[in-house]
Amino acid sequence: IAIGADNTSLGKVTGGESSRIKTAMMSALARVNYVFMNRYMLTASYRWDGSSRLAYNKRWDSFPSLALAWDIKQENFMEGLPFDQLKVRLGYGQTGNQAVAAYSAFNEYTASRNADNDLVISLKRIGNPDLGWERTEQYNVGLDFGFFNNRLAFNVDLYHKLSKDVLININVPLHTGQETKLANIARILNKGIEVTVNATPVANKNVMWNSVLTLSHNQGTFEKFSDGTDMITPSGGYENDYFRYIKGKRVGTIWGYFYDGIWKTAEVFELPESENRPEAGSYKFKNLDDNSSITVDDQGIIGNGQPKFNWGWSNTVNWKNFDFNLFVIGYHGFDIYNYTRQARTIGLTPNPEMNNRWRPDDESGYLEGFIKTPTGGRISSLFVEKGGFVKVKSITVGYTLPQKALQKLRVSSLRCYVSVQNPFMFTGYSGIDPEVTLKTPLASGIDWGYYPNGRNYMLGLNFSF
Repeated sequence: IAIGADNTSLGKVTGGESSRIKTAMMSALARVNYVFMNRYMLTASYRWDGSSRLAYNKRWDSFPSLALAWDIKQENFMEGLPFDQLKVRLGYGQTGNQAVAAYSAFNEYTASRNADNDLVISLKRIGNPDLGWERTEQYNVGLDFGFFNNRLAFNVDLYHKLSKDVLININVPLHTGQETKLANIARILNKGIEVTVNATPVANKNVMWNSVLTLSHNQGTFEKFSDGTDMITPSGGYENDYFRYIKGKRVGTIWGYFYDGIWKTAEVFELPESENRPEAGSYKFKNLDDNSSITVDDQGIIGNGQPKFNWGWSNTVNWKNFDFNLFVIGYHGFDIYNYTRQARTIGLTPNPEMNNRWRPDDESGYLEGFIKTPTGGRISSLFVEKGGFVKVKSITVGYTLPQKALQKLRVSSLRCYVSVQNPFMFTGYSGIDPEVTLKTPLASGIDWGYYPNGRNYMLGLNFSF
């Protein structure tokens, strides 16, 4: 066997291995732009892409797009109307995603040595011979209009975005010896609206104030799954435990038991003797199927980590040689599963919330007591919290030296500034930073002890000669 530098694990070497991957992508693009009478605009394009990361028979695909615009302000009938800008936009386009690991369409094997130093080849990953492009098809309608010499301008966009053959890791049967494989399995529909308001409230010789407000609403929903099922359990990591992909439901659905209080001593004594009889001080969960015990069939939707509405607001003020910028964001209408908080209630970690645990002499607590058979590890609605927040992302103050001072320093421009990132946040969430839970699009809304965004201070100079 030729070992070489790319597969040293095949040699009689202990603890050494190497590998090499090679991928390629080819694309062809044709584009046409046409403007008629400076008011009717057309842009059409056609892409043809091929990726070595996908299966042999699925590597090539085409992605067309078309955009139309009508500058209504240029029409004669607009004379005398207060609009400084009025444009309608229509768009349609397709894009593709092939961002998967190299050779994902093929089985991957790994080499190792056993106790007798014999070479052992084992299956590491199941390939998918039908692995193809994830295709996104989007329609959008836009309207741009402005008043007062465009000191007040609006951009409104409505969109309908359908992702087909979405690439998802799915569970595979145990007899394969593997846990998951990658497949084009889902259709996800995102639809919403985006509004941008650009205003210049003050503009004179000494002061210029520009304010930009962006508002966004999006709802992502699983349309269907290609295997005909109504629900998929995500594979791997925490996603498998905390989330479900459900036909007709929003992306980011959190799945678990419904918390129903704590079992009191008197309640337990009233129940008949059985092996399923709960222990006083343990968590009580809703029994959805009314059988003799709490099982996985009693789980349901306990929250959703996808924000319904978010916004950003940027303000820039220039006064003489000083400049000031303030940037604020807000995310609303989503839930967070606070696993960090749950973990602190399971063990003996010093935690003020543990004062609310059940005790034999005080059964008013809402947390499970120190009992023989704890149930605190179950995913439940007790640890689902509202994640909405408003955060000041940055504040910057700068000063630009006047021309007289620049001549003495022999520089063309010089600006000094001080800036702080993430100085303030307003939220009802009990964790450290709800923003960091919005990382993964299909599984956002869980606080797994993520490191929060830090507060950063910066002092800087911008100069040119």
